[in-house]
Amino acid sequence: MMNPLIKNGNKIRWKCDEITYIDKKGLLSDVHKIDQFEWKIKITKDESKYYGGVGIFMSLDFENSANKTWICEIDAEIVLVKQEDRIQGKSISKKFNFCFDQKHPLWGFPRFTDLDTFMEGGFIENDDEFIVIEVFFDFKYVEFGKHIPGFTDLIVSVEDADFYINKGFLCAKSKYFFDMLVNKKVEANIKIDISPREFRLILASFYSCFTICDDNFYMAFDADETGPKINLVDLANRFGVPDLHYKCEQYLITQKEDSMSLIQKIELAEQNDYENLMKRLVLCLKTAKDVKKIKESEEFNGFKDTTKIRILARLLDFY
Repeated sequence: MMNPLIKNGNKIRWKCDEITYIDKKGLLSDVHKIDQFEWKIKITKDESKYYGGVGIFMSLDFENSANKTWICEIDAEIVLVKQEDRIQGKSISKKFNFCFDQKHPLWGFPRFTDLDTFMEGGFIENDDEFIVIEVFFDFKYVEFGKHIPGFTDLIVSVEDADFYINKGFLCAKSKYFFDMLVNKKVEANIKIDISPREFRLILASFYSCFTICDDNFYMAFDADETGPKINLVDLANRFGVPDLHYKCEQYLITQKEDSMSLIQKIELAEQNDYENLMKRLVLCLKTAKDVKKIKESEEFNGFKDTTKIRILARLLDFY
């Protein structure tokens, strides 16, 4: 059963009659305008050996969006309608909740369904057939680039961008801003030394739907990505954002080791008291050889005594 919030919200329906000609560039729908926003649906195909499938995305675009500072939170259900069972209403559907901004205005499922199901499962039978995609969604849009009477009472200047924010909301989410705005009694205008991209990520992290991935976990101070590398843990520490710390820990628990080594994760876990992550990392030592490899590393001597004991105690599980 569909979420009533979504069902009673907005709906886009796209009848695509070129689906058999889909290539790596994908297919893009016409513009669907809802209020001041223009939405498009995009279908892409991934023909890789192991991950072949069809992805469905939506994008938000409107005039001068690149010059605005906004965050959009989406509750949505994307439905792929099975044509031969149209009367019975059978379909493949996915639900999700997501946050995105003007720098990343595309969201959806990169592998919504596999190619065999899509091409042979009754969704399309020949070149004359078509596919119907329905998107039910409800969105909350917040633009930080303009003053909203009765809500925004603070201007945060970041390089050449001004963010209009509610002071109470910011203080509730960040110890850094609480100390600055409450304890030091700073008034309506402040300037901080941080890039606009980093500050947008901090604001986005205040929302429950904010998802951490490799693309936003690793950052650089410089816009051209050549500056000193930092990550979201650094921002969570600098600005005192407990919610962001929790999300960082969950991301590191599920992240594959090819992005960050086990030793690097252990260092982050003990520096930030990520207890759940530390437990998981110790269990990742599958053999006595794994434990000895960590013990013989240069970084081992720099670990806290409690961390050393936990790693060495893992040896007892193998004897």
